[in-house]
Amino acid sequence: MDLSDDIAYGVHDLEDAIALGLVDEGDFRECVSEAGSAPFLDLLKTRYPEECGNDVYDYFVSRLFAESNWRKRFIGRLVQHLEFKGQKLVVSVFEAIQSDPKSLLPADAYARFPIREDVRAICDYVAGMTDNFLLKTYDRLFSPRMGSVFDKL
Repeated sequence: MDLSDDIAYGVHDLEDAIALGLVDEGDFRECVSEAGSAPFLDLLKTRYPEECGNDVYDYFVSRLFAESNWRKRFIGRLVQHLEFKGQKLVVSVFEAIQSDPKSLLPADAYARFPIREDVRAICDYVAGMTDNFLLKTYDRLFSPRMGSVFDKL
């Protein structure tokens, strides 16, 4: 939940910065590359094939810095995409821990895991994670190059 809130607030802060002229289109293009935005741009092209044309990056950025109606519309698309990404992280970590709580929960959290294997202990554990810890846990569980045998579970 915190991750989703942080994403939403961060994107809306970007909207405010653009509206106030604190970030201009050139600065944005310099910091947010087309290559780094590829997954999001692919999503836009898939969802709005008639609207975006062939240059999705230019279309998105130019609308982001256009009048406020366009900006709000495209900020909304950005929040939808990023909230989905944050939700995927939370659900993936939860499901992984649920598949083997004895191995994947720390001993103190597992001690609160009732005999009937109520998922509330897992919910509480994942909900209590900081954003950084959630990302680190996700990487440790799903990225083949992350983590170490010495990492505390």
